[in-house]
Amino acid sequence: MTRALIIGGGFGGLSTAARLAHAGYEVELHEKLPRVGGRANLIERDGFRFDTGPSILLMRDIIEGAFREVGADPDDYVTIERLDPAYRVFYPDGSGLEAKVDRAEFREELDAIEPGAGERFDDFARIGETLYRGARKHFVERNFASLGAMLRPSQLPQFVSLRVHDRMHRLVGRHFRDPRLRQLFTFNAMYIGMNPYTAPAIYALLPYNDTVEGVYFTRGGMYALVEGLERLCLDLGVRIVTDHPARAVLHRDGVAVGARFDDRDIEADLVVVNADWPWAQRELLGRTPRSPSGRALRHGPSALNLYLGVRGGLEGLRAHNVVFGGDYEGHFRDVFAGKVHDGPAYYVHVPSMADPSLAPDGHHVVYVLVPHANSDADIDWDAERDRVRRYVLDDLAAKGWDIRDRIVCEEVIDPPRWAEEFSLDRGATFGLSHGVSQVGWFRPHNRDPQLQRLYYVGSSTHPGAGVPMVMLSARLVTERITGDHPPVTVAERLDA
Repeated sequence: MTRALIIGGGFGGLSTAARLAHAGYEVELHEKLPRVGGRANLIERDGFRFDTGPSILLMRDIIEGAFREVGADPDDYVTIERLDPAYRVFYPDGSGLEAKVDRAEFREELDAIEPGAGERFDDFARIGETLYRGARKHFVERNFASLGAMLRPSQLPQFVSLRVHDRMHRLVGRHFRDPRLRQLFTFNAMYIGMNPYTAPAIYALLPYNDTVEGVYFTRGGMYALVEGLERLCLDLGVRIVTDHPARAVLHRDGVAVGARFDDRDIEADLVVVNADWPWAQRELLGRTPRSPSGRALRHGPSALNLYLGVRGGLEGLRAHNVVFGGDYEGHFRDVFAGKVHDGPAYYVHVPSMADPSLAPDGHHVVYVLVPHANSDADIDWDAERDRVRRYVLDDLAAKGWDIRDRIVCEEVIDPPRWAEEFSLDRGATFGLSHGVSQVGWFRPHNRDPQLQRLYYVGSSTHPGAGVPMVMLSARLVTERITGDHPPVTVAERLDA
């Protein structure tokens, strides 16, 4: 059989492994960390179960498609539920709202902040749906063989309809006057590591996704989805090896032939790299990473994450909560300028609100993410970790959730740790930036331009960051591989 070696066991690596095994390849996956998942990992301590990475699940059809498209029933591997409300937001003036599933209720929430905003939301949602459907059909779910294929004349109307020439913040501002609603419908750009004030208007599809398509939760936390994919791979015959970091991609005569590990070299007919693309270029191939256009790459921001096991109740918080600071624009300006902001916005995930089994009885899991500059910034992270921790805990206390004396276990991951432990170039947790010059054909390709039989999957490759996009990248790279090198059976090898 055709042997496929996969380096990295994140969502992209696992999804690709399952697809290749289903297609008839002999698949072996090697993961650097003690367990699969990549940055979507797990901390288990004192009865608490903390997801380390992504926590917001969107585009259920793509998630379930990763199972259905290899002949499996997703319900046999993971339980996915829609959250209502999708999230709760808090503003510095004490106001707030909930993104409720019922459209009439959500419109009432909007009208309470800005009269008439509920009706204008319907128009905004129609635009968001057009952007969402159009982006998926014409750009996201397609491989581009060349720049010409993406920019051919028949595609040009799509660029106009998808508003790549406009800005997300301006589009939102044309529908909502109140700055609180402008924040509500632009903060989602941080899902893909973008500044809401400079992100292209096409990313208005993100608030549509949250509020109309829905936010979902996997029972057992996000890592339950990793575990489901791991079981799927094993059921399909994939061999998985953990705690086994690759050191280099092996190649001969312009062809990738395997990978080097500390204990041995492993050869294969093709290699798929799920490690962070810029990191892999530098560390596994000895290259200076550059975009397909030849330009220097632009990295997204990082984050400082707190993982807190908390005793007692947290009434009023939801599974997902967004807390806005007093200077929304200034915070994101500082993040992308490599500076520290004094009063940042932050996100609070309390998954035990949706699944109490994630924490001991009478306790909660609290995950706090504060967007930060990546580890390229000249920041004293030892001091910044302590400052951010104090700020978040004091701010939560001022809002009625004083957990400062109720924390029973704690872990922190800052940008340098994201870089070192999870092999993320510059600690950029969201991967490469998603500006117009780094999407579609301009984003790193899933097929290596120099070495045959070397492929890539993950958030810094096409189509981009986020769990659904990474799982789509697995579908796209599998299409490349099966088209380039259809699987050969043992009998066919012997006949040859």
